[in-house]
Amino acid sequence: MPVKLVDVRKEMLKFPRNPADYPKLQMKSLESRASPGTKSVFYKAVIQGESKDKYTTYVQFFQISFNDQKSVIHTEAAKVDDRAVYHAKPSSKANPVNLKCSCPDFRFTWEKELYDHKGLIGAYRKYRRVPGSTRPPRNPEHYMGLCKHVMSLLTALHDSKRVID
Repeated sequence: MPVKLVDVRKEMLKFPRNPADYPKLQMKSLESRASPGTKSVFYKAVIQGESKDKYTTYVQFFQISFNDQKSVIHTEAAKVDDRAVYHAKPSSKANPVNLKCSCPDFRFTWEKELYDHKGLIGAYRKYRRVPGSTRPPRNPEHYMGLCKHVMSLLTALHDSKRVID
């Protein structure tokens, strides 16, 4: 089963980086897709930083409750197979999640650990360190974590009330 964001955030507290120190990021696009069959909601965003590089970021929440009619719980409308369905808002504490970002930081720092904890969207892209490299390992303690692009997407989803705590 995929990990929960609350567990990833606990792991990140152990990692010596302060995401607030990073430059402000801009979301260039955001798409969402609800899937009653897999009981999931999928978000895809393109995030740009000051360097003008753009990275594609993905977040998929699982164990989402769906209903054919709007209710107190099922408030989010989605179109599935040309019909309206409603789903509960994903929760960062309750719903398992899978993550992915196209940036190098995600790949070389977080991807392996998320893969090991079943929290990665898609396949793990294995790599080998360059022989003789003097660079220290990116994540020697093997903590789970998020790159600044995934954090930016999650912050935007929380701020817009699409995801709750």
